Amino acid sequence: MHLLTTANQALSLLPLLSLALALPSSLTPRTCGTVLPPSNFYQISQGPAVLRNNTGDRGPFFNPSAPPGQQTTFSFFVAEYANDDGKQDLVASFKDVPCPPAGRGAYAVQFAFDGTVGATTIGNTKIDVFAITGDLPTETVNGVMSEAPTWDNIAAQTGSLIGTFAFPASGSASSVIYINSVTCTPTINLRFSIADPNGNTPADDGTVTYAQDGAMGLQIQYGC
Repeated sequence: MHLLTTANQALSLLPLLSLALALPSSLTPRTCGTVLPPSNFYQISQGPAVLRNNTGDRGPFFNPSAPPGQQTTFSFFVAEYANDDGKQDLVASFKDVPCPPAGRGAYAVQFAFDGTVGATTIGNTKIDVFAITGDLPTETVNGVMSEAPTWDNIAAQTGSLIGTFAFPASGSASSVIYINSVTCTPTINLRFSIADPNGNTPADDGTVTYAQDGAMGLQIQYGC
């Protein structure tokens, strides 16, 4: 009789247990799968003045999110030149990144390769990806402040290597290359540079350039 009473009491608690396990309706839905392209690209240059344009060592600006006709023709470009003539690196900035509640995942840094989109590669096509800490350096011209990363002023903010990937060879099948995951912050800044797996020898010289568009290029994706 005692066992039966205990069983009945346990059964009577099940509705309360179900209520306790139910998720509150006020929780914000997760945004799993959100994919964001870069907001801005900045080219930064190292090497003799002949390789630098009239902005010093900050090359053309590219905004892949701008409406057609308002983008520049410049896109992703990284290079390591022969004869120790320096490098061309790229800074990519992802802005207005929606960050979910803490502890619910991070953003994957990845490269979407479209085998039907043209790209130019020469020599070494391995690319290092570095984290950049803090906001990008700025400059004020005619009273207008804008981001202005250069080879020199971004050096102290260039952090740890987060990954290396090899740009696919021409004719390769379309794919998405996972590089690494980073903690979500409202702005995520990354630096891309031709890798030096051979210790900066001629074997490391190379160039990778392509037009960033909806089907091809850098992206970050939220994952739960």
